[in-house]
Amino acid sequence: MYWTLTDEEIEKLLSNVEADFVLCGHTHLPMDRQSGRRRIFNPGSVGVPLDGIFSASYMLLEGNEQGWTPTFRRVPFDYDAVFQEFEKSGYNKEAGPMGRLVVEIYRNARPMLGFLRWRNTHKPGFPITDELLDEFLANCKWWEFSHPAYHINMG
Repeated sequence: MYWTLTDEEIEKLLSNVEADFVLCGHTHLPMDRQSGRRRIFNPGSVGVPLDGIFSASYMLLEGNEQGWTPTFRRVPFDYDAVFQEFEKSGYNKEAGPMGRLVVEIYRNARPMLGFLRWRNTHKPGFPITDELLDEFLANCKWWEFSHPAYHINMG
């Protein structure tokens, strides 16, 4: 669930959910959103933030009679250690072009999986190769092929 969804879209997604408080994830974007009777939270991402901010994010929830109150936190994250481990483990070489794309996600704190949409738009049927990935990384603006919810903190 993205913060950019309309209340109607959220209602459709949660039509079978009885809870008034919903905790979701997978987008890697922190969120505290009221939609109708529901309050929706997303803690963000400890290891792979996709909002352009190079830190681990998490959320503390405190409850009382009125409901839940989130406190969003960020802590520094040692990206150099991650890149060293990618190299040391052989991941950079063994995982191929899609593995390189994962490393780019860490390097940019942005979703780079729009690569597949870019490929389908500009190079349909082309095999996924290092050369194709190089072309994407050199010539593509990642946001043109990502969900608008990720277009935050771009300044």
